[in-house]
Amino acid sequence: MYAISGRQIVAEAVPESNWIPVLTRGGASESYANQIRELYVAHNAGRIDVEPGGEVRLGTTELRRAFGPLCR
Repeated sequence: MYAISGRQIVAEAVPESNWIPVLTRGGASESYANQIRELYVAHNAGRIDVEPGGEVRLGTTELRRAFGPLCR
């Protein structure tokens, strides 16, 4: 990822108590951050999922291929 972004990127788990502050620091409004939090809570609790019978595609895409067009 360094070659694409020019910096090291490390994934970190964020405690639920920090979700809204992290989202608002990233530019989301307080209202939108709350909606995202509710969505994550519902998904993590198993109350929402993909539509039954819907198409699900699994696979791998290299980051260079996904982000490459943005880095030119």
